[in-house]
Amino acid sequence: MPAQQQIFGPIYPWYMLVLLGLIYFLSTATTFTSLGVVLPSMINEFNWN
Repeated sequence: MPAQQQIFGPIYPWYMLVLLGLIYFLSTATTFTSLGVVLPSMINEFNWN
């Protein structure tokens, strides 16, 4: 039974880790910083005290 060739190099998992970490960082950073802009308008719109 021949050994299966590795399609991706040994550094590929690190690229994926960095890429997914960057995507996660950007999505959470934009979500939580936009709350400061959106939340006061929501409070006024829905008459929350």
